[in-house]
Amino acid sequence: MSPSEAAANDQSHLNEPELVALRICELAQSINYGDIAILLRTRTRLKEFEDALRRHDIPFVVTGGIGFYQQQEIYDLVNLLRVLVDPRQDIALAGVLRSPLLSFSDDQLLYLGRQSLFDEPAEEVKHPWHSLWGKFAHHAHAIEEIPDELDPPKFYYAYQLLSSWRAQVDRIPITHLLWRILEDTGLYGILAASQRELQSLMNIE
Repeated sequence: MSPSEAAANDQSHLNEPELVALRICELAQSINYGDIAILLRTRTRLKEFEDALRRHDIPFVVTGGIGFYQQQEIYDLVNLLRVLVDPRQDIALAGVLRSPLLSFSDDQLLYLGRQSLFDEPAEEVKHPWHSLWGKFAHHAHAIEEIPDELDPPKFYYAYQLLSSWRAQVDRIPITHLLWRILEDTGLYGILAASQRELQSLMNIE
């Protein structure tokens, strides 16, 4: 192979994601995007292919991509499962409340976690209300105490949702429970209606 041919080959390799994206644009004139698949030997250049597809506004989903369990939607659902098994996990509960599943604002979460109503003398046994779940239960049943600007009914609604899901943990298969959660929160419909969120939906499925 001549030096010029070698250089051309190297350049072709460097531009491979771009060339693939352009070829897909051509193919999409006669077939559906969903009928096209890109098979990679390794995931080393996965991000380059993703970037190329995005530059050309080509919709895609990744199967077996990098960092699956670090994707936010998966992280949120894992946190939710932890809470359903043991609601005393404060960090996981805060993550669930702040996630798109329940969409609590920072102000709502700050109010929920405030300590003033639940302080006890140091020598007394720690009260259940000292957990975030305990505080959540208290506020959900005393929404008249919550400032109007914090949307008091939302506290009750979110608590009732979590409680109803917890009641189903040992009664139905986990996959059925997750589908119910997605339907109850409307999250499935939101993701399905947005092309940008298609990958999130596929990750959940």
